[in-house]
Amino acid sequence: MNIRLSFSDITRLIVLIAFSLVFLQFVGLTPASPERYLTALLVLLSLGLGVLIGQKDKSDS
Repeated sequence: MNIRLSFSDITRLIVLIAFSLVFLQFVGLTPASPERYLTALLVLLSLGLGVLIGQKDKSDS
């Protein structure tokens, strides 16, 4: 399984994370401590990467 992420994929992922963090702050679900904030950011990053990898796998086959 060879996975390549292009520049547009990485840009899309960063924009997705930024919008989701802004949405969380707008709704008021911002974690109180920096550790929770970092954990939420890592979860969003891993979910975004999972979605991108899933899309790449579908387009390859």
